Amino acid sequence: MLASLSRLDFPARTLTVRVRIADRRVLSLAAFSVAILTPVFFLSARALHGEHDVTVAFAHAAALVGAVLLGYEAFFAAQRTTWLRQPVVVRAPLDASIPFLPAWVWVYGALYYVIIAFPAGLLTDARTFAWFIAGGLAMLAVALPIYVVWPTETPAEWRSYEGGGVSRRFLRFIQSFDNGRGCVPSLHMAFSVYAATFYPWPLSVVLIPVVVGLACVLVKQHSILDLLPGWLLGLLAGVVIHARI
Repeated sequence: MLASLSRLDFPARTLTVRVRIADRRVLSLAAFSVAILTPVFFLSARALHGEHDVTVAFAHAAALVGAVLLGYEAFFAAQRTTWLRQPVVVRAPLDASIPFLPAWVWVYGALYYVIIAFPAGLLTDARTFAWFIAGGLAMLAVALPIYVVWPTETPAEWRSYEGGGVSRRFLRFIQSFDNGRGCVPSLHMAFSVYAATFYPWPLSVVLIPVVVGLACVLVKQHSILDLLPGWLLGLLAGVVIHARI
């Protein structure tokens, strides 16, 4: 118990995880996201299909943002169950050769969400969109029990860095929302691979996971060992969902 409590005192690992869906900042960001995504979805679908309904674009944007919020609440709930359990620290020898490049946080914490949201704007059919959301929820249903039963985390020193510069401050802000656990499988990788299977351009299935995977390891949010399980989970979900639609 004393060992566990000593871990809680480490400032870079302060366990600030709590219900965030009612956080005013989160709700404001959610409303802003819906406002931005609605015209983006409308114009994207119109460019691809020739016509679209703005009410459908709004409904898809609101449903997607709501699913993301609920997904994060479930993720944080899984993290809370491991507070007093010793996690497995995941690292590979190759990780030591990968530099810490905080500028990649803009891919990890901003572009990533554009990547996984964009396919929803291309899906004008309600049934296909519902299956798209269902696939994301299914990946959570697989990953979260793993996080609870087998808690994993990156080395503590990866979160011990000076906070100067806008990129480092943004990364620190992202890290303030979680306790650093739940690394294997990488959901960033899983959702990027899954979303890529819905893009109309075949090269996306290769390019998107590579870019997101680089961001994950360059900001030290994941070991390279976390990526392959996430890639497999995302690919499996994509294959199953596409078979259904």
